[in-house]
Amino acid sequence: MEIQNAERLASVETEIKSLKEVVIKVDNKLVDWSKNYVPRSELTEMLKARDKDISDLNIEIKNLRLDKRDNKALYPAWSGVVVALLAILITIFYGMK
Repeated sequence: MEIQNAERLASVETEIKSLKEVVIKVDNKLVDWSKNYVPRSELTEMLKARDKDISDLNIEIKNLRLDKRDNKALYPAWSGVVVALLAILITIFYGMK
């Protein structure tokens, strides 16, 4: 009877050691997880800031497109100015002869 109790005790001790190792591993994983964990409130603020940056960039892109379109609209006006300057130069050179 004494031998059976000793064997049972030995098996229980082995199980306790293995459980202790498992608990230590889980504890280490929880420590690692808590180091990398981002609280929900911080995540929300980060996402709001990102969304604001994205919307600001979209507004800037729209403004650049409008500026580009406005500059394209000025090409005919500037070509008219160039033609007028050429006409003035031709008039001056032919008028001097």
